[in-house]
Amino acid sequence: MKCPRCGRDKPNLAECFKSYGTCYLLKMQEEEIRYLHEGRYKITTLLRKGGMSAIYLGEDINSPDSVCVVKEMCDYFLSPDEKSEAIYMFEVEAFMLLSLRHPGIPSIRDYFIEEDNCYLVMEYIEGVNLGDLLHEHPEKKLPEKDVLTWGIQMCDILEYLHSCVPPIIHRDIKPYNFIKRNSDDKIIIIDFGIASLFDSGQTNNLVGTPGYVAPEQFECRIHTRSDIFSLGATLHHLLTGRDPSEGIPFEFKPVRAIRPDLSEDIEKIIQRALEKDMNKRFNCAKEMKEALRKVVRRKT
Repeated sequence: MKCPRCGRDKPNLAECFKSYGTCYLLKMQEEEIRYLHEGRYKITTLLRKGGMSAIYLGEDINSPDSVCVVKEMCDYFLSPDEKSEAIYMFEVEAFMLLSLRHPGIPSIRDYFIEEDNCYLVMEYIEGVNLGDLLHEHPEKKLPEKDVLTWGIQMCDILEYLHSCVPPIIHRDIKPYNFIKRNSDDKIIIIDFGIASLFDSGQTNNLVGTPGYVAPEQFECRIHTRSDIFSLGATLHHLLTGRDPSEGIPFEFKPVRAIRPDLSEDIEKIIQRALEKDMNKRFNCAKEMKEALRKVVRRKT
């Protein structure tokens, strides 16, 4: 069966992800269709596959709103300790999502373990992730007006997460982890697989996506302002089309040096979010959100 994106009979998942921002959307053959949780969930389509998990489109047989997303933790581990750590992170994501109530965060429907694999059943968001949207744009860069609107919504989601007790730090903010919902063009954040409950002075292993990760994370330190750095890198990428993972770490040209049509206001906001010293960044997501709102008000 050919991949609808690259046209290959046997697509390379890693190459598809690098080229298209997501792995191929491949309808499963009838003999590959699986039923989980005593037949309640029918797994129909592979959406994305990563190192630790796979994302499927599925159907909830018991629900009138049957379409759902099923996240499966893949059983590819080198040791029992590695598997235990992955299961722990998966459980953290499940319980974290269960407690969250925000229009920009998908709701969780179910969580279960079957044959030593962990499954998370989530609300299906019909839309396109911003990485794909950027890749498919003919100019490979997106309008400032749209990015401002999305940036405000992203900040609102981070403000909510960071205001939880204890604060929740996503740690993997990037274009591919935001979906623009088709029904209302609202931004939805996804993939809490490496999110962290923040405790002052906490140290963690380095996780995240190169190019978007804040400098302090390389020292195994995290802060809510680490997400703000990653958000600055995300907005920079959407506006300029320059993938930060392909450049010198932590070095970002001012956006107007790449796109002179952009406003000075948006350039100043992004540069502040991208300060290497986290104490020079916005103090919080709410402060960055208000700065973006001021730009919008000036333009209207």
